Parts: sequence; structure tokens; C-alpha cells
Amino acid sequence: MSAYCQVSATCSAGRLSPGRIIGQRRPACGGGRVVGSVHSTNQTRQNRHPAPSFLVPTASFSGPGRKHGRPRGFLVPVERRARYGPRMLEIYTFARVNDMARGNTRDLRVLWALEEMGLPYQIVGMDHPNHDLESPAYRALNPFGQIPVINDDGVVVTESGAILLYLARKSGKLLPRDLAGEAQVLRWSVAALNTIEVPVLTHWFVNVSGGKGSKASEALYGWADMRLEQLDGWLANRQFIATDDFTVADILMTHVLGGGTDPALLKPYANILAYRARCTERPAWKKTLAAYSERVEGA
Repeated sequence: MSAYCQVSATCSAGRLSPGRIIGQRRPACGGGRVVGSVHSTNQTRQNRHPAPSFLVPTASFSGPGRKHGRPRGFLVPVERRARYGPRMLEIYTFARVNDMARGNTRDLRVLWALEEMGLPYQIVGMDHPNHDLESPAYRALNPFGQIPVINDDGVVVTESGAILLYLARKSGKLLPRDLAGEAQVLRWSVAALNTIEVPVLTHWFVNVSGGKGSKASEALYGWADMRLEQLDGWLANRQFIATDDFTVADILMTHVLGGGTDPALLKPYANILAYRARCTERPAWKKTLAAYSERVEGA
């Protein structure tokens, strides 16, 4: 699916005018409150008619004097959707996030999977520093106030691993159709999020929280190093983690091995480094990261 998207927005005067492209910061109508959707240009249906009145925005553009407004999240009551037919899958993702986290957030896992699968979707951008995730409307979707969340025509799924497995079942892609193959993908998806991510992410968190050089940090380093050595052995003579083909387990494992994973931890392990490079060279990942980098602001 193309990384290019269109955005439709309703300005304060009530007009609807089509905008253009992920990353464009000022909608065509100039300012005011926003109601609209982002959708793939592969879609034949264009949002060029006034949005239904029940689309209620959760937030307006930034305050007075800001030259370029930014669309932020909005919610549509599920019970009012039936009269308009099935809606495109929505993914709640960051529109603005802390600089330290930008480029490493878990919504990238879902966006990458959607790109690989070619599924159409709408982006609902959330401003994390402005506390969008703390709103009652968002907590009704995810009580933990975390991203990502998907809403697939009323089916709400949270947690990146659960979302990827749901999308794989929905699309029939990145997941084997035989039970034995599916079991291997489930096995390695859980391993990525549990056996590998827990020690490496905890080690990172302790270090950035002032614990670098402490006994806790050293213990976590040893734990993470042990797991990575075992993973490196598994990857010897393997292209991908779970099966002969690229699956959602590879998206999860690759993302876990990036971001907050200390590069010093990975340096001794040639098989892991080659595996990670092989997965991140995929065109879908490159398109996903480029679109994210253009669209998501740091704070």
C-alpha cells in the first residue's frame, strides 16, 4: 500500500476540503477544529462530501498564532456507524511523541504489518505530550492508555502482538495456514515480546533512569546477553525466525532488536545483526519508516 495518504478536514466554517499527503501540517481549510480521516490513495472512495454530524472531534488545532495546525485524534461512536456501512480499519498512532521515543514506538510494528499485507487503513493521530491518551474516550478503547490500538469496524484490539496476529488472520498473510506453521509463528511472537523484549527493554529503562553501572543494570545486561546468545544460535542458517517465510513474528522480533536494545548487546552476534538487516531492508519497512518520520513530530 502506498505510504501517501490524503486527509479530509472540516474547518470552523463547516466546509470540507480535501488536503494532501501524510506530513502536511496545515489542512486546506486553514484552521479551526478538525474532523476527518486519513486513507490510502488505493481507495476509490474519496472523502469529498461533508462529514456526518456525529463525528465529534476530541481536540482542536494548536493554540493561536501557530502557523501550521495539526489534525489530532477523533472518535466516532461505533453504534452510529452501521447506517453508513462497514468502515475502514482505524489505527490509533502517534502524531506527536517525545523525542527519545520517536522512531522506536510500537505503532511502527502495526504500520509495517499493514504495509506488508496491503490492507487499507485510516490513521487517527494522537498527541502524547498533550495527554490525548489520557482522555476518557481513549481509555474506553485501551484502559492502559497505550498505543497502538486498532478499531476494525467495532472490533477493538490493543497490544502490538495481538494486533499483528489479528491482522494476519484477517488478511491471510504473514501467517501460515497450517496449524503447525501457525504454532511456530505464535511461539516466536511470544518469545519476541517476552523472552527477548523483557530483559533488553528493562536493561534500557534502568540505564536511562539513572541506574547505568548499578548492580541491577549489570544483572540485566547478563540476562539479556544470555538470551541474545541463545537467539543467535537459533538464527544460524535461518533466514527468518519462525518459518522459511517472513511472518508477523519477524516484524515483532526485528522491532524488539532495534530501538531500545543496547547496540553493545548485539555487537557480538553476527547472526542477529544479519537477520535484523535482512528484515529492515524490506521495501515495506522502508516505506513505513519514511512515512512515520514525515508525519510524526517530536516534542
